[in-house]
Amino acid sequence: VRISDAQASAILTALPTRISDALNPWAELSPDRPALVDATGTWTYGQLSAVIVEAQEWLRGSGVRPGDRVMIVGENCRAFAALLLALAALDAWAVPVNAYLSAREIDGIRDHCGARRILYTIGASPHAADHAKRHEAVVEGPLSLGPIAIGPLQPDVEPEPVDPHIQHPARQPRGLLPRRRIHHRASHRHRMHFLRHIGKLEHN
Repeated sequence: VRISDAQASAILTALPTRISDALNPWAELSPDRPALVDATGTWTYGQLSAVIVEAQEWLRGSGVRPGDRVMIVGENCRAFAALLLALAALDAWAVPVNAYLSAREIDGIRDHCGARRILYTIGASPHAADHAKRHEAVVEGPLSLGPIAIGPLQPDVEPEPVDPHIQHPARQPRGLLPRRRIHHRASHRHRMHFLRHIGKLEHN
């Protein structure tokens, strides 16, 4: 089955505005189904939705605004995923960083991305805990997320709703994770090509 441009456009139009919005139908229709599993436990879709709302309120109270960049230092875990989705719901930019990177690499990303806050998933990552200690982060955050450390607020950082497909003058990526669907024409063409390609694979 080949996917036409009109069909691809309809599929793209039906996509949720924010990546966090993709969770809503599952939380409403299947709240008791497992959503995220890691070594410390499981969240259902209903629980994950509640955790994201709680994380949003905590982030907002910690000074995170729409357009702010927030760096997350951690490993794959439920808290990491919940923070990504909570930041998307706030229209903030997430800068996800692997805690296994060296201190020099972590500090380089921190200095370049201009994060208003840095979060560390210390409950699931000893490496994140090491970085948090170096950066003098304090342990707080919603109990549902487990132990989370947060770095000092950078009051001089201004919100910057950057299109992640536009390079900065230094031509160094800021590591921003898109929180919304990308609307510009080039990306639209690429995604329609991808959808048509998937249609061909399914047909084969």
